[in-house]
Amino acid sequence: MAFSTDLRIAFRNLGRNPKRTALGVGAIFLAQVAVLWFMSFIHGYENLVFEAVTGPMLGHAQIHAEQYRKKHELWNSINQASHLMTHLEKNPAINQVVPRAYAPVLAALQENGETALITGLDWDKEIHAQGLLEDFLPKDLPGSGEVLLGANLAQVMGVKPGDTLALIGQSADGAPAGGLFKVKGTVSTALDSVNRKGILMSLPALQKFLGMPDGVHEIMLRVKTPAELPSLIAALRHDPDLRGLEILSWQTLQPQLATLLKTFAQENRFILVLIFITAAAGIANTMLMAGFERTHEFGVLLALGCRPRRLITTLIYESLALGLSGVLLGTLAGAGLVAWEFSHGLTFGGLKDFAMMGIRLKALHPFLLPSDIIRSVLCVAITALLASWWPAERVVKLNPLEAMRS
Repeated sequence: MAFSTDLRIAFRNLGRNPKRTALGVGAIFLAQVAVLWFMSFIHGYENLVFEAVTGPMLGHAQIHAEQYRKKHELWNSINQASHLMTHLEKNPAINQVVPRAYAPVLAALQENGETALITGLDWDKEIHAQGLLEDFLPKDLPGSGEVLLGANLAQVMGVKPGDTLALIGQSADGAPAGGLFKVKGTVSTALDSVNRKGILMSLPALQKFLGMPDGVHEIMLRVKTPAELPSLIAALRHDPDLRGLEILSWQTLQPQLATLLKTFAQENRFILVLIFITAAAGIANTMLMAGFERTHEFGVLLALGCRPRRLITTLIYESLALGLSGVLLGTLAGAGLVAWEFSHGLTFGGLKDFAMMGIRLKALHPFLLPSDIIRSVLCVAITALLASWWPAERVVKLNPLEAMRS
């Protein structure tokens, strides 16, 4: 009975000044919408940048022969790559295994020559999501004796689809290597390095060009759950089939980008704290004003024998009712806004830090995790309890006679 009565009194008190209550609920409502939207933006942006940074060439982890990354010697390759890839694909934590080979060459069209880097690709693995050629159709891929040319390189050399390029380089055993290849088409990828200096060739064709039938220079891994990457790398380093190979995470391969993402996340958390403080201020202001305005009423109730604990309970119920009303309405509106933006996506062009590194970002799709909503509701509830502490402390210290004179 006491609980029911105190709850009715709390809601009645909120209705005594509907304008102030509406302003308090409105402040919490707007703060909650802002919190949820910003949380969703953080998740979407971090996921977007993470996918852009780790793909399509970097991946979540890479496997190389020891010392290959330092010297890039053609002969220093991963042998028996087919067997090793079959072994890796059986690992339940690994989502994708992508082999690649590389060869620096001189590409010439008649008398015009440019240095370039051939990348040997498994076409079937590159035309899917997060692949280097995810927008390509199978019919657009090069056939036997054909290559794709980076769009910028093709422009510099004046090469058009159908032209024949002479490629001159070195095989894995140090002997000269060369051949004539028809340009199937040009390609503009997410990586400027490929666009400016890249020649894309099928992996079997490059292996034949280099004279290493079952060798690759790199095996890129993508995991199903990025959080499991450290444990996966630790397990692979103890795998007998991978003995003598270098296995590195994307953070180790690109420490600058890893630091940039970490710094960005810390900045976002700080902004999020500021938004929560705004929500707390809205609740605290409403409750403090309600407490000060009712000093005379508290004095009368205390003089009639009402215990301070009963008044404190009523104040806590008022604060919780105010906070939860605003946060529930804000959650509905915020979740609806995020759902709409997730389906439509956000595009923006102010990402110069990443553009300078040759990383091209696509549309951003904000999204929320269930824990985000639970955490924000709990934070507002705790804030409401804390906001009721000061008025409650005043009630405990009130002298009934002095309070009735106010």
